Amino acid sequence: MNIRNSRSHYLFYIIWISCNVACKKEAVVSTQSTQSAASPQSATSPEGISAVIPKEKICDDSQFTDPSGNIIQGTAHCQIETTCVSEGQSNCLLPSSMVAVPSSGLAEKIAAGNSVGGIAGSANARPLDCSLDGQIGCVTTTSFPGVDISLLLPGNLKKDITIAGVTGSYPSSITPLATGDVFVDLETASFDAKIASSASFGWFDRNGNRYVATGDADLAVGNIKKNIEIFGTTGGFGAVCSSDGQTSCLTDTQYKSVDTHAIDGWDIRSGKAAGGIAGEMTFFKNMANVTLFNRQGLTGSDSGIDIYDSIDDFNANGSFPTEHFTSWPQAPGNTWDRESTSDDGDGSGVALNGICDGTEDCIYKDKLTGLWWSNTDRTHRDWESAITVCDSLNYGGFDDWRLPTIKELMQAHIDGIWSLRTQLGLSIEDYWSSTTQAAGTTFAWYHEFSIGNVYRNVKTDSSSFFAICVRGA
Repeated sequence: MNIRNSRSHYLFYIIWISCNVACKKEAVVSTQSTQSAASPQSATSPEGISAVIPKEKICDDSQFTDPSGNIIQGTAHCQIETTCVSEGQSNCLLPSSMVAVPSSGLAEKIAAGNSVGGIAGSANARPLDCSLDGQIGCVTTTSFPGVDISLLLPGNLKKDITIAGVTGSYPSSITPLATGDVFVDLETASFDAKIASSASFGWFDRNGNRYVATGDADLAVGNIKKNIEIFGTTGGFGAVCSSDGQTSCLTDTQYKSVDTHAIDGWDIRSGKAAGGIAGEMTFFKNMANVTLFNRQGLTGSDSGIDIYDSIDDFNANGSFPTEHFTSWPQAPGNTWDRESTSDDGDGSGVALNGICDGTEDCIYKDKLTGLWWSNTDRTHRDWESAITVCDSLNYGGFDDWRLPTIKELMQAHIDGIWSLRTQLGLSIEDYWSSTTQAAGTTFAWYHEFSIGNVYRNVKTDSSSFFAICVRGA
């Protein structure tokens, strides 16, 4: 490039040699007087050119004079006119969208497999983004963030859910749900048994709420229709009854229902049954006392006790006889009940001890006939007076007393009322009945409990007759 100095009229030849175009920056300065502006640009050294500079190193817009006086035109292209358009391009001007970078040390800053400015990278490549659960050596993302593995315990994760390679066990037998109670769980293996029992059990719903309930023992074979299954129990109800006392069956004209609360064994003949209740009603025979009398070696006699050894209940004014033949009904005693209402402990008595003590009103029930018998009146009376005393009696909390019939007196004797002679204050004397003699209506029948004697007497006689009162059927 030719530059003219307007002050000194010296022409400075400045030669730029750019590294980008393989030129060096050098200068040939001439002190030659400046030529006219119109003359060609040239320069001559005052001492002459001491060294030849190749024209290839002189910009193409400059000239110089070689030692021979020849004007030489430079051929080096010193002006940069091309704009950079691609990465790694040289000898071009950088636009605003591109920047210059130093080439020194750049390779180790670029990931291997990539290049910048034509310089291949040698740095380790960037790991791939994480894309699998539990993956390591990858770059975390919003979809696969990092997690503290020390917090991922199986008991903290939902059962069968895997996070970062850890599979959850909650809830399970290893990490069960907290129940907060002591009840066993309702499970498949024992479901039917628990439902059909009176035991309590618990369970959870899908939201984790705990529930507790109790089974129903009424889920039984006899409560479910025949051949119908409910929670593993197959019903048997509905079969026709085929035997006495059978339950959970259908009654018919032969096998009907029985109200077992209304009857007991004393309402049923011994050896029979009704509604599964065995009969106890037995009519007792006379007992024996072989010490007092024992018929031996005669017709019909037996080496042991036989029916021909029986005696009357009086037993020579002894205790009630209790010896009996093997096939005879047991001795009376269990056929009589102490009435509980009057067994109240009055007068130093003991309540509900089953006997008459203290000053309690003493009442006994004959379980065979259902009649209640009172402690006897100890005053001799005529027949009408006996009727009056019983009809007006209020005893043991009852006021429906009456004079018994002759057969009721006889049946009481058969049933062993004499065994209660102390409790009921019975005497060996006679007791009026309410029964009139049909052949002579001025006479009434009387009974003697100790031996079972029955006879009649004029109703107006009060010399030796007592009254004993009964109530009931």
